[in-house]
Amino acid sequence: MAATAVAAAVAGTESAQGPPGPAASLELWLNKATDPSMSEQDWSAIQNFCEQVNTDPNG
Repeated sequence: MAATAVAAAVAGTESAQGPPGPAASLELWLNKATDPSMSEQDWSAIQNFCEQVNTDPNG
């Protein structure tokens, strides 16, 4: 079930429970940015991860 929710969120769709919370979004960006199956770095995911960390009040 968790893998399905992660896959749906990564694909840009919302799960039946609604959009992911800030912590879940951060984890999704981290997983996408550090995906070992990718042959090249995903700069968009890296930038989105950093942007979310910088805008989070708990950083």
